Amino acid sequence: MGRYRLVIPIFTAQDRDPAKVLRFTAKVGGKGANEARHRGLDLFREIGAAAGQNPSKPITENDVYVEEADPHATLLIEMAALEVSPGSFCMNITGPLDSTTALRLDREVYNLQHLGARKLAIDVNKVHPFTSAGLGVMLSINDRLDVRLVRMPAPARTLLATLGLDNNLTVYNSFPEALAAKRDRGTDFTI
Repeated sequence: MGRYRLVIPIFTAQDRDPAKVLRFTAKVGGKGANEARHRGLDLFREIGAAAGQNPSKPITENDVYVEEADPHATLLIEMAALEVSPGSFCMNITGPLDSTTALRLDREVYNLQHLGARKLAIDVNKVHPFTSAGLGVMLSINDRLDVRLVRMPAPARTLLATLGLDNNLTVYNSFPEALAAKRDRGTDFTI
């Protein structure tokens, strides 16, 4: 399985200005560009539905830009992010979040920051295992952005509490709940 980077420009019903297009980016695995494109569309639909986003026109395979990152590399973790409003992103992570993949996640979040991300809700339900290195990178990201974790599995929540970090990272049950919550620092996390 090779690694692919996908980008889908999404025009919202409220704003058809190309300069203000919302973006979906993903790093996925696949046996080829078409398989990666299908996986990317599936991730887009999953995140979009969870975040309550409805693009102004249906997204088709022709809307997906696929870039081959490394056809021979093994993808250990999949990441997809959808900009739900200017500066606010929802992200989905699948796979292990350990010392190897934590750096990849950190790099991807830096890329989102360059796209203007200030707020980030991260669905970690499909992260296994979720190690202390994964929690460390989440804390680092939380220092740079307004981060909310979504659907964290019970073992990872236990690790968070055991390390005394449950006051630093807040966990929510859904993207809408995380996006509607107010940040303790006084930053409103609504979209």
